[in-house]
Amino acid sequence: MNKLSIFVNQQARILETVFKLFMTSCLLASVAKALPDNGPQAQPNKKILFIASNLRNGGVKSVSESFKQAGHHLKWQVDIADCGGQKSCVLSNLKKALKDVPDGIVLGGFDGADFRDTLKKARKKSVKVVGWHAAAKSGPTSDMFTNITTDPIAVAHTAAAQVLNYGAKTGGVIILTDRDYSIATTKTLAMKKAIEAMPNFKLIAVEDVAIAHADKEIPHLIKAWNQRYGKSWTHTLAINDLYFDMMAPSLKAIHREDVVGIAAGDGSVDGIARVDALKSPQLVTVAEPLQTQGWQLADELNRALAGEPASDYKTQVLVISKTYMDGLKSGDIEESIPYQSSYLKIWYPDTAKEKTLSP
Repeated sequence: MNKLSIFVNQQARILETVFKLFMTSCLLASVAKALPDNGPQAQPNKKILFIASNLRNGGVKSVSESFKQAGHHLKWQVDIADCGGQKSCVLSNLKKALKDVPDGIVLGGFDGADFRDTLKKARKKSVKVVGWHAAAKSGPTSDMFTNITTDPIAVAHTAAAQVLNYGAKTGGVIILTDRDYSIATTKTLAMKKAIEAMPNFKLIAVEDVAIAHADKEIPHLIKAWNQRYGKSWTHTLAINDLYFDMMAPSLKAIHREDVVGIAAGDGSVDGIARVDALKSPQLVTVAEPLQTQGWQLADELNRALAGEPASDYKTQVLVISKTYMDGLKSGDIEESIPYQSSYLKIWYPDTAKEKTLSP
């Protein structure tokens, strides 16, 4: 090896080290604050409509179920509408809500901005609106009392960094996204920049594949990608675990189980199970604490109903790998987050005091 080659390799290693340090700093910056310890007491006997973008999406399903559980503790009537990825269904449910006038509406996994005019009418009728993944950033928006999500930039950077830790040490990356979601676009742009900054990896494609049609399109696309890129395709980054549901059998059929899958979504039940079982090319899912977020949605809506401001609580990104799963005691990726007890103390402070005083 000549001196020039040695110098180039040294510089590449330095750049890779700098990139890893940068990603670590992003992770540290996204560490969650402590759970809220104050807020309004439970506002019972409310009627809430949870409009789910698509319950086939594991993240939406988990959050909706957790929200309904929290709603039970708040003595709410929670109705869940599954829109199966159809915007027309979302609009129909919102218009129906304008007639029924529920106390609150939850936007579950779709952009609130797409329905701005209808949401404005709902607010005029004093209907409180909160969202999960309903905007690119967390916190209050012009359309909602507040939106709940982890920092999509942190999720994207964390997912991209895993390319350096799993699979081939040099190669090409395909990013899968769905341009119908602003949060997906935000993640995609961040992942794209991150991959382009890696000296040993090349971004070979960014593919727009609708999540609602992924099960039908992915098998055909995998064949096309393999024919087009061959062994230069080493990693797949996706904005949701759902893309990997059909990927394992398709990759096995063409003998490309070496292609590593990494999800920058929210951590679906199926995605976590794949990672834990090590029977799929998907080796990592960058997850969100969905159970915690379901209860957080309920707490934020409870604050809105009580006429108080939103909290500034943000949840932490979880990097789920086989190693992470093996380190759990219960198998629950949120076992270290005391979200239920924390929120119940806020909603029912007198009960919490009684338990504290009891022998």
